[in-house]
Amino acid sequence: MVGSLGELDLRLRRELIWTSNVKAEVTVLAGDGSQVLSTTLDVPPEDAAFALRVPEHAGVDVSEYAVRVRVFPEADTSVSLSDTARVAMGRAPRGLSEPLVWHRGPTTGPRFVQTTATRFQRQERVRLEFATLLDGKPSARLVDRLGNPLQVPVTASIRTDDQDPNLRWVVAEVSLAPLAPGSYEVELELTANTRHTFPFSIVP
Repeated sequence: MVGSLGELDLRLRRELIWTSNVKAEVTVLAGDGSQVLSTTLDVPPEDAAFALRVPEHAGVDVSEYAVRVRVFPEADTSVSLSDTARVAMGRAPRGLSEPLVWHRGPTTGPRFVQTTATRFQRQERVRLEFATLLDGKPSARLVDRLGNPLQVPVTASIRTDDQDPNLRWVVAEVSLAPLAPGSYEVELELTANTRHTFPFSIVP
């Protein structure tokens, strides 16, 4: 499974033409150049982000993908932004994937919104979701930039994927309210040899 997330930056969102009816054309190519998927997604103005799972069911069967994205406002399709990213992976996931990052706070209302950000404010709550095929009981903690553990609780849980019964998601969630501006990491462990860290910053 390949996850693709795109997000319009804050400066772009302030331009009037990008404030509504934005589309994202996404094309996914396998390593041999064959097309895996091509679709057009709406970019909700309240989120300014879009997410795509490839393939939509089950797991991947090749080791490399190219993801091409073109984003444009419907009001003027000649104005567009484009980018290409390459994703290389093994035949089977090892340990924990890179996390999907969600945040909730003053700009999102009561719901979690997916993001590419690693800079947050104290008023926010952050949720990380790691894909895995492994069994285990997850634990998570928060540490400062020197690696010292903090007395800020991080909840850790597991849920099964609603499309692939073999895939599991390890979820870590933390409230940032107790933290001062600075650099931190969420450390997550599933087994003795399966760990992942997510570095982030609190900004004023």
